[in-house]
Amino acid sequence: MSGVARIELTYLAGCPNADPARQLLKDCLAQLGLRWEIRETEGDCPSPTIRVDGRDVVTDTLVSPTSATAASCRVDLPTSEVTLLALRRARDAHPTAVAGASCPSRSGRAARIVVWSAAVLTLAAGLLTVAEGVLG
Repeated sequence: MSGVARIELTYLAGCPNADPARQLLKDCLAQLGLRWEIRETEGDCPSPTIRVDGRDVVTDTLVSPTSATAASCRVDLPTSEVTLLALRRARDAHPTAVAGASCPSRSGRAARIVVWSAAVLTLAAGLLTVAEGVLG
């Protein structure tokens, strides 16, 4: 899978928890260094609902934005823990988003590859300089 994860915030009009959920989502994205767009929709759903790649972060179930659900206030509000977990999974599932222009952060294996590649290029440039001096 490549590209950027789908991040969705769905809520009922006038939901008092929509703004805190929006801020929570922005804070979690920032904490992970992700600059993914948040798609917001008002609709009939347990409100507020945060979905990452179609999965509700609280229930970890695949939920279609058009699936028939009851419009209601959520008792099980999204937390930073479950939101971060879902975003980390999406980050790992979208490696080009992590290494590419959509996201400035690099982590894990991709970061090690970048560091090692830079070290090898630096070493090669140094060896060429020495060789030019010796053969010069």
